[in-house]
Amino acid sequence: EALAAVEFFAKEEGIIPDSKWKKTNLKEDWYPGNTLHYAIGQSFLLISPVQAARIYSGIATGKTVPKLHLVQKINDNLKPVEPPDKYKLDPALTRIVKEGLETCVESGTGGASKIELAMVAGKTGSAEVPGSHKTHGWFASYAPAENPEIAVIVFAEKAGHGGSVAA
Repeated sequence: EALAAVEFFAKEEGIIPDSKWKKTNLKEDWYPGNTLHYAIGQSFLLISPVQAARIYSGIATGKTVPKLHLVQKINDNLKPVEPPDKYKLDPALTRIVKEGLETCVESGTGGASKIELAMVAGKTGSAEVPGSHKTHGWFASYAPAENPEIAVIVFAEKAGHGGSVAA
């Protein structure tokens, strides 16, 4: 049963909006303000914490995104690790994103996650809860920033803002 649950969540779909998505689903044009909201993870963007972990792993390596692997072994059932997905991005653009994530922790809203052992790169966020005055606090990160080994996503349900709670 546990492996079936892992497989279910591995195939979960989110929303990565673009002009075609908005026109199809909302019958509206894409406006410059949509791009600004999307750039900081707001508006129509809908991803799970596990999907965020894969995205931040991809940013960290700059070339691969690991397959979802939540459980390695249950009793004697060993699940093999699949090879990562490969992709290509302009290294100059990747460097800009990485510098922004490092700055967020060093001197921005992610400062609460700063540690002495390693430089952390990350992004805080707050997701509105429909029908409530509460927000989910997010912090998506990887470390060490110079040579990443781990991605960490903190999702604090209805707990407040990402910088003050999740980071």
